[in-house]
Amino acid sequence: MISVWTLRWSIGWALMYWACIGWVIPLIMMESGNWWSLLISLLITVGIIVGSRFWAPLYFDRYRFEIRHDEVVVTKGVLFTRRTSIPFARIQNINVLQGPIMRRYGLQNISLETAGSPLATGSYAGGFTMQGEGHLAGLPEGYAERVADELMDMVKEYKAREGL
Repeated sequence: MISVWTLRWSIGWALMYWACIGWVIPLIMMESGNWWSLLISLLITVGIIVGSRFWAPLYFDRYRFEIRHDEVVVTKGVLFTRRTSIPFARIQNINVLQGPIMRRYGLQNISLETAGSPLATGSYAGGFTMQGEGHLAGLPEGYAERVADELMDMVKEYKAREGL
């Protein structure tokens, strides 16, 4: 999962940098004959890629999820820790997701949709948010489907027991 996050963040942040500002600095500076600005933008891009190689292991070490008898708890974050508790009563759907980078490493993610999550409401912006409120990352291919099925069974049992 560390390799997947490193690739995803390296590509994503580098593209975002170049799309937002990376191309502007060299363009403006080269008009006045300052070619070193292109070098600065390239060094920033390399810095983003190298930074991702250090950030991903830190993030991985602090990423945890726990399936309890009545909820799923996801804890993540490097500088700021975020703990999300999703009660079974709120879970509406469970998806198994796998992009091209994840497929290369034989990993899958489980996405838990709740009533207010972007996928459940159809309000995600052009497909950029492809995860529900809860996100269980980095499960081996095949194992993720079994975990998702078992989790859905637990949710159904809980809702039947509680009369929901």
